[in-house]
Amino acid sequence: MKRPAFAATIVDPEAGQRFKQIAKDYTFWAFANPNPIRSLKPAAVERLNEIGVPTLIVTAEKDIPACLEIAHQMNQSVENSRMVVMKGTGHLLHMEKPREFNKTLRDFLASVNSPRRDRFEDPEVLNDQ
Repeated sequence: MKRPAFAATIVDPEAGQRFKQIAKDYTFWAFANPNPIRSLKPAAVERLNEIGVPTLIVTAEKDIPACLEIAHQMNQSVENSRMVVMKGTGHLLHMEKPREFNKTLRDFLASVNSPRRDRFEDPEVLNDQ
């Protein structure tokens, strides 16, 4: 990674190499340019308190400070949120610790009310666990 602050958040070199390939294929245009078609008014950050469903916020212990700040702000603003800070990982937490990330997600999903499983019409949806 060319940006030292971001590079410091990559704990697993193999995940870092995979991400470099992903980044190489992506222009990042959207991060550098405003969307000329539309912008949110009011800004999304001003509407976090409108989220009315259980919300999982996953962040990483070694992520850049701005991402950790945003995660804390979201956790304070979203009434029914749960924040998990994954230890020993950085910005690529889902790539560096996929099993822990997936377990965190599965545990959260299991803890919230969900539609009855027998309402799915596609049996493949039920078998894809």
